[in-house]
Amino acid sequence: MTKDYKALIQKALNDGYTISVHDGVDWSLIVCNDYEKIIAEIDNVEIATIRIRENVTTKIDWATILPYEQGEDSIADYGDNGYINKFMED
Repeated sequence: MTKDYKALIQKALNDGYTISVHDGVDWSLIVCNDYEKIIAEIDNVEIATIRIRENVTTKIDWATILPYEQGEDSIADYGDNGYINKFMED
């Protein structure tokens, strides 16, 4: 399995979670489950922060995304809450 931000987002959506995207200024997407919209928002900036959410109030994990990097390097930093750790280790 490829370990990049697109695979992470696809896995989170497949697991029933939603994604919020911060573009460096605002939360440009909040609680979204549309893969194409999420990728378009991330690919539009140099650095994005995502939150993986179970619902509006329950955050599962977060990551800093560098869309111009390849593979694991595109996930620059992430929470130590287990979800992304498990994704990176699998």
